[in-house]
Amino acid sequence: MATYKLEIKKEFGQLHLRMYASADASPAFAGPVKDLNGLIEAVNSSLDERKVTAADTVVFRQIGYNDRADLREAVRTATY
Repeated sequence: MATYKLEIKKEFGQLHLRMYASADASPAFAGPVKDLNGLIEAVNSSLDERKVTAADTVVFRQIGYNDRADLREAVRTATY
């Protein structure tokens, strides 16, 4: 069971994200994504790269998510 942090920022009209294990140092933000659909795809690929399971928690805007669908919905409906 691991805890990850997901951070998303909007800079110059483009969305950037980073996901990292909470025990690690925070890396630089990844390159920009085209739109909200691209952001959701980038979140999914970040989850897959880190092999995040239902036993893991992803913290996004100070709320922990164990379910990918709930996390994607939170990312989709958030204001940037």
